[in-house]
Formats: sequence, structure tokens, C-alpha cells
Amino acid sequence: MAVIQAHNGHSDIRFDIGSAEAAIRDMQRIGRAAVDAFLTGKKIEVLGGFPGLCGWLWTRSDQSKVVSRGLRVALEGMPFSTPQTLSPVGGALLAGSVPPRRVDMAVDRLRSLWRRLMRRAEGGAAPGGDLLAEALITTAYGDAGFRLDVAGALRRSLRSRVLFDPDGPPTAVPEPATVAALAVVQGLPETLPPEVVSALRKAAGRMLCAAGWAGFWDVWMLHEAVRTSASAPLRGMLELAGFAKRVSEDQDGDAEATEPAQMRPGWRAGCPGFAKALLNGTI
Repeated sequence: MAVIQAHNGHSDIRFDIGSAEAAIRDMQRIGRAAVDAFLTGKKIEVLGGFPGLCGWLWTRSDQSKVVSRGLRVALEGMPFSTPQTLSPVGGALLAGSVPPRRVDMAVDRLRSLWRRLMRRAEGGAAPGGDLLAEALITTAYGDAGFRLDVAGALRRSLRSRVLFDPDGPPTAVPEPATVAALAVVQGLPETLPPEVVSALRKAAGRMLCAAGWAGFWDVWMLHEAVRTSASAPLRGMLELAGFAKRVSEDQDGDAEATEPAQMRPGWRAGCPGFAKALLNGTI
């Protein structure tokens, strides 16, 4: 495990690089529950403390037990003197050469839970947390296994509403920005610190406003999320939801001339034959 240490002018901020995989798994659990809630209309509770996600998007004031022991063991085993100018990043990378002990990993997890649930130590938003959140969203929801899982859930839901033609069900799946938006507007887990919720909300809003990414399934899901969710929509959601409504009512192709910048080129080719019926709620 390695750590990046940055200075914000007041305190040292540490990010556990080793928690990236855990953060991605946390994001996928949250996103998968959001998709299920969207398809079933029932809120899905996601339990847990999400230490991986919080390790990336929420700062902590104490050093990881795994890292501190790893650095100490690595330095003791060196046959030469340690330079006094060893940088924080260099030290963290050196600590990563020592296999972590289970007891140290357990201590880090317990500290994380204690810090979040009991608020016994200072914590705050990680600098650039919304950018880190965007990277996690893109990686977690762009993963092939996750997308295949979501495609299966979408197919099972549509089978109860649509009689598929001989070509079979659609294979397209929503983009990471859409899954992130669903998770945010349907309600992120209450155990997440406010700083983490804010970072995810900002990242999802920025991704929704990017150009050239959205397809039919994205505008349909965002349209339904705006219609059914009690939470305030994110930036970009209303624009795409409004476009979905125009497409459902369009008779002469006028909507094509006023497509939002978010729509990717050729997206209409991926529309199923029942697209308008799905958008206007008749199936």
C-alpha cells in the first residue's frame, strides 16, 4: 500500500493508493443498488461503512498503521543509511514493498469506522475530491463486468414490459454518468460523510454536462429519474430529461435539430423500435 501526501497550507493530507480497489468496489455496490431501485421503484438500502470510498474522498489526520509499520520494517532492513530528505511519496512507496499484516489492516479498518461513526478525529473533504470521485465513477461504472451486470438487470426488467423482436433485446447499457446520477438523486447511503456525498454530487453533475457521451438509454433513465425522484436534479439532468420528452412527442424529426451537446453522434441508431413508447410511458 502506498500513500500520496499533499500540503494544503494547514495540514498534511494522505491518500491510501492501496484503497483504490476497495473504493471501486464500494462505488459499484452503490451504483448497482441505484440501478435496482430505478428498475423496481423501491429504495434499496446499501449497508456498510464504505472505508475504501472514504479513504479516497475523505481526509484523515493519522497515518495508516499498514504504512507506518511497512516503512519502519523497510528502513530497518536496509544495509545503508536512510537519506534525511526522503519524500513522503518516496517513503510511502518504500512502505508498499512490505506485505501488510492482517492485524494492521484490521486496525486501519477499525480506525476508519470509529472516525466516521463517532467523529472522534478531524476529517474533511479531500483536495480535488470531486476529480478523484470522477475517476472512481468512470472506472467503477465503466468496468466490463459491472456493465454486463447492469445490462442483465435492464433486460430482465424490459422482458416484463416489451415483446422483443427476432433481433433480441437491446445490448446498450447506461454510461457511468447516468449510473452516478441515479445513485445521487435516489439517495446515497447515510453512512457516507457529507464531504464524500458532496464530492460525488459535484463529479456526477460535471460528467452529465460533458459533451458527446449520452445515448437513448441514458436520456430515458435520466428522464424517469427526474420524474420520480424527490431529490433536486443535478446539473444537466433537466436538459436531457426535457430532450427525452421532446423525442417522445416528436413527429417530424424537429428534435434532431435541437439535440443537447451531451448526445453522442449516431445515438439514434441504437434506439429500440419501442423507444417512443418507453419514453412516453405507454409500456
